[in-house]
Amino acid sequence: MERAVQLLGSEYDEIEEEANCLFEDLGIKKYPADCFEVARLLGIELVKYSDSSDEDRKFMTSKYEEGFSTMTAKSRYAIYYNDSLPPCTVRFTIWYEIAHIQLGHLYENQGKSAARMKAECNRFATYAQAAMPFVIKLSPCCPDELMQEFGLGWTCANYVFDSYMRIRQYPNIVRRILSNRILDLFSPEQVLEEAV
Repeated sequence: MERAVQLLGSEYDEIEEEANCLFEDLGIKKYPADCFEVARLLGIELVKYSDSSDEDRKFMTSKYEEGFSTMTAKSRYAIYYNDSLPPCTVRFTIWYEIAHIQLGHLYENQGKSAARMKAECNRFATYAQAAMPFVIKLSPCCPDELMQEFGLGWTCANYVFDSYMRIRQYPNIVRRILSNRILDLFSPEQVLEEAV
């Protein structure tokens, strides 16, 4: 079993900037962004497991419980996702698979291990749904508040909340995070509207 990979701060910054560029390039105006809309704008085909035959669905679920991405015969990307899972899990899965595509994992992994690519995709998906600058501005008192405001699942909300609790102790880090340009991409009234 491959060990989990801890990304460096500069790697977090690069992944966050990749997401910022995606939001900017696509003209996304609402945060958290709708992963279905982002996939559509990127020309990614979204395929529900329930749209497949019973045999295919069983195979996909046994191999990829939540979802996976691939290149189709028509040289287009497709994300297959398990639509029987909770909506928060579906959203995270789609963001995770968008990350694989945006970070170039499907066609060139640059010698990265599966664990490193997983860490990068987890970071991208989490940031796309609950970027720390917005979390700091929200100043949540518990993970439940993040679940409510950002539409996160329990695991993701706990991860984000734990990160927030560690970060808020360090004013210099908070100031650096609050200088992230994602805050310039979205006006306050465009943030946290209908997240769930």
